[in-house]
Amino acid sequence: MPRLYLVPFLLCLMATTAQAEPWGYVVGEMRNEQQANFCDNEAAVDELAKLFRKFGAQTGFSALTSSPDCALMVHSFTPVALKHAIEIKLKSGDIYTINTIRVELKDGQTRYLITTRTLQEAN
Repeated sequence: MPRLYLVPFLLCLMATTAQAEPWGYVVGEMRNEQQANFCDNEAAVDELAKLFRKFGAQTGFSALTSSPDCALMVHSFTPVALKHAIEIKLKSGDIYTINTIRVELKDGQTRYLITTRTLQEAN
């Protein structure tokens, strides 16, 4: 009988823990095998940032998906530094941020991650 009481407690604990975790990245903290939008070079990221700022999210994401230097890929990587933080204002008035983050891949190569997730400094 005590096991029946344990299940709801564990489910509640798991939900509380999941809500407490930030939805983002931490400088210096390795992420294993994560799918995301990566660009090969800084020039591509700078050009995308200009497009996002000038024309908004729809044009920016369209340019991202058609860029020969960027692709949706799976990598193990460590966030290094924020390159751009681009605020996008929606018609509703809400604002969200598109971040470009310099990352180091597991094999030592540098790439740039395009994401709406936050980047936090390590504690």
